[in-house]
Amino acid sequence: MLMALATLSAPGSAQGKRAEKPENVKAMMLAKFAAFLTKANGTKPAKGQPLRIGIVGSDATAVAAQKALPGRQVDGRTVEIVAITLDDAKAGRSPCELLYVAIDIEPEALAEIVAAHKALAVPLIAERKGFAASGGGIQLFLDGDNVRFQVNQEALKAQGVVPAPQFLNLSRRAP
Repeated sequence: MLMALATLSAPGSAQGKRAEKPENVKAMMLAKFAAFLTKANGTKPAKGQPLRIGIVGSDATAVAAQKALPGRQVDGRTVEIVAITLDDAKAGRSPCELLYVAIDIEPEALAEIVAAHKALAVPLIAERKGFAASGGGIQLFLDGDNVRFQVNQEALKAQGVVPAPQFLNLSRRAP
């Protein structure tokens, strides 16, 4: 599983393969992240339970996730995409295990979403510059042609989520 995440963070290859579109790589990363995050009490959902990824807003990554992820298997679980309204996200009503916040969400609304999820075990993921530094759980960003991510370990800890050490090793500081 770790190799799968590492290969997703490097879409191009020296063998001349066509590089994946960044939004497709980011969408796949959303699903892979769940395998590296555990609730602080050590519990993980049973393999038969669906992996519910919430999406609030719309951008290229959200559209790619809605097309590519439903029905995929991750760690023995079937991915389901759940559309979350802005009002529900701002109120902390996110019936999912991960919540992706699209770039079209206004900064003020994003701050409300972060505040509402501060103590909920629902890691927040976004591409917005400075997201991890402002309290978000995982920030996606481009580093040249590669998709990378930064983990805000303190934000995840406050949410009761523990990232795997291997996951933290792959994390990079966003520019």
